[in-house]
Amino acid sequence: MDSFQRYARRYGVPLALYADTHTTYRSPAEPTMEEQLVGPTPRSQFGRALKAWGVELLAAHSP
Repeated sequence: MDSFQRYARRYGVPLALYADTHTTYRSPAEPTMEEQLVGPTPRSQFGRALKAWGVELLAAHSP
């Protein structure tokens, strides 16, 4: 969060962030049946913060 905050202060808030699938960026939790029906997926704390700022989190499927 600190690194992203420093980046956003210097360059502005990006539209999207491309990151690996580490649990820092994506929650390993499986969505519940209710979440599957309603739509929201489990997010990490970092993912929730990005969503609040309107930043899309894109997951890389390679290291």
